[in-house]
Amino acid sequence: MNSTHPEIETISAYLDGMVTSRERAQVEQHLASCGSCGEITRRMKTASSNLAALGKVQMTAQEQAALRRTLLGASKTAASGALLFGGMHALVTSRRGIFGRLQWSL
Repeated sequence: MNSTHPEIETISAYLDGMVTSRERAQVEQHLASCGSCGEITRRMKTASSNLAALGKVQMTAQEQAALRRTLLGASKTAASGALLFGGMHALVTSRRGIFGRLQWSL
């Protein structure tokens, strides 16, 4: 969390329940008084709900193998880098979680 607003990654981790109790308290205190961060948080919740509503994607064995090759190739080139999937840009960060977080944008 920077001196003014929590980082997007911190808000995302907060929504996922991946923050410490201290971080949770800091984010909640900030959200109580910051409309813009509150709006960002609401949008992130909506996006997460919409993605969850899509259901599980069933990939063919060929698609799974291609994705695995892409991810393994990317992990060899950088600990944190950009991947392209069908016109979508995925930024891989290793800040939180065992496998890191994927942030998607079109």
